[in-house]
Amino acid sequence: MKDKDVFAKNLRLLISYSKSISSISSDLEISRQQFTRYLAGKNLPSVRNMRKISDYFGVDETEILMPVEDFHKIISLNPPRSVQTDPVKSFFTSDGHRNLNNQNEIKKYLGFYYSHFIMADTPDKITRSLLCIYEFGGNILTKNIERYPFQGDGAAPINKFEGVALLNAERLFIYEREKVPGSRIWQTVVYTSNFKYSTYLSGLSMGIASQAIGDIACYRVVYEFLGTNINTRMALRGCGSFDINSTTISKFIRDRVVNDIRQNEVAFVPRT
Repeated sequence: MKDKDVFAKNLRLLISYSKSISSISSDLEISRQQFTRYLAGKNLPSVRNMRKISDYFGVDETEILMPVEDFHKIISLNPPRSVQTDPVKSFFTSDGHRNLNNQNEIKKYLGFYYSHFIMADTPDKITRSLLCIYEFGGNILTKNIERYPFQGDGAAPINKFEGVALLNAERLFIYEREKVPGSRIWQTVVYTSNFKYSTYLSGLSMGIASQAIGDIACYRVVYEFLGTNINTRMALRGCGSFDINSTTISKFIRDRVVNDIRQNEVAFVPRT
């Protein structure tokens, strides 16, 4: 079966959980005529439209091209919800919250970043993940992928987070939740005032340390801007855990992610 036929059948399944075709195509800003061609198996979406459709229904782009029977099994276990019907995203992307920031200002921060931080259960390691801040349906959303060293079975553990970004008082706020199994929520706040002079954004991130520890944690974090159009496969290869003194991580970052309180500090603060 051709990819466009597989996609068409899987897309029809997703639509069966949602609103009318007209409302979906309107939400996605894809013409009804073009969307109908996808459903009929006449065309595959462009890379951009494939991402928009996948994000809308809350599935991975790789999943939506899986064999039909396999995809049906995944959906039966975890029925899709569109961005518009997702209560968490709906709360943060409502008009009331959208008025907190200037849409033109926050668009300056769209693109890809390496996120650096030190977790409580690995205090001698700096974790580097890949963060994407992008626009969808008039909202600014995020995807964050944490990739860890290969295990004995040859698998590299990966954690995926999806979220919402807001701008307020020259601070970028990112609220994200773990995609699978969806049990952890994090909030990150970084300074933006020096962004035009630097590729770095420094701040704090707070949430649950890990499933194993389960404590409330607060880490220093540094975002390193990579650009708006990058080779994501190559960027993902640069993710993982690094020794705290590794020269792979710049000294600027290493000095700003250590989670300690210095003598002249009275509280846990980001280092800019």
